[in-house]
Amino acid sequence: MKICSKCKTSKEENCFNKCKSNKDGLMNYCKDCQHFYTKNWKKQNYEQHKKLNKKYYDNNIDKVKERINNYKRQNKEKVLKSLREWAKKNPEKIKIYRKISKGKRRSVYKITDIDSSFLIKLKEETKNCPKCGNSLNDIDKSPDQYNLDHIIPLNIGGKHSKDNVRYICRKCNINRPKNGKDVMELINA
Repeated sequence: MKICSKCKTSKEENCFNKCKSNKDGLMNYCKDCQHFYTKNWKKQNYEQHKKLNKKYYDNNIDKVKERINNYKRQNKEKVLKSLREWAKKNPEKIKIYRKISKGKRRSVYKITDIDSSFLIKLKEETKNCPKCGNSLNDIDKSPDQYNLDHIIPLNIGGKHSKDNVRYICRKCNINRPKNGKDVMELINA
């Protein structure tokens, strides 16, 4: 048994998190108190908490993605259920997404980092493929004629942001290097 320094109640040792620096190897306050104070701190210091999370993510991208993928594999039904619920709550976003992708089967949350109106405007403004110069005027007739492309590919650290996306013809998108060896060519194109 141990007494929590926050709530001053006596609790069993399994109610405390581990702490190597303390003599008994346990935190001074219980898990419930720690959760309560941590939750309040996050609310009061939202911007700082957001920056810390971003910094951790940037430094541990592979670790975070692996944890997310493991969670998705272990909880397929739960993830699908939450995606379906999100889709029911956000029908307008689904309509915009479908308008952009013209019926292509893709993940619903691929466009969340970029405003969908930006993508629609970009698609309308792109008259020719920036790689080969072929005309993309028949976009409405053939949705397979164009593809949303990341200038610096996501698999080598490119971001899904406004300055890293463009529309190019399907042929150029299929034939471009995917392994990141010719990144300078991609940036200059």
